[in-house]
Amino acid sequence: MLPVDNRIIEFQVQMICPQCKEDKAHRTPRQGIADALASWFRLKPWLCPGCKTRFRVRTDGPSPLFEAEMRMSELTRSKEWRNFRRNWLGFVIAGIMLALGVMIVLRFVPGGQ
Repeated sequence: MLPVDNRIIEFQVQMICPQCKEDKAHRTPRQGIADALASWFRLKPWLCPGCKTRFRVRTDGPSPLFEAEMRMSELTRSKEWRNFRRNWLGFVIAGIMLALGVMIVLRFVPGGQ
């Protein structure tokens, strides 16, 4: 499920497992170098919850998940950007407060002038 503008978009594309032949296999996140290399060849990882088989499927054309994946990556990037901005702003404010604190302490320390 993916939250978008206070709504929940549910997307679940299923595939037939090559091991147990059930249609309950679903996309799974990439794990490790093998999946990263496989993604260069448009092989995407899938997982069957019934038999726990993990397999890769080649995506030649536009995937049914393509639009949802793109939207999810956009949201992730925007969330990461918001977190980065929030952290950066916090560090700037903390630095200014620290500099002001040091200036105040140096003013009131005898011989600090």
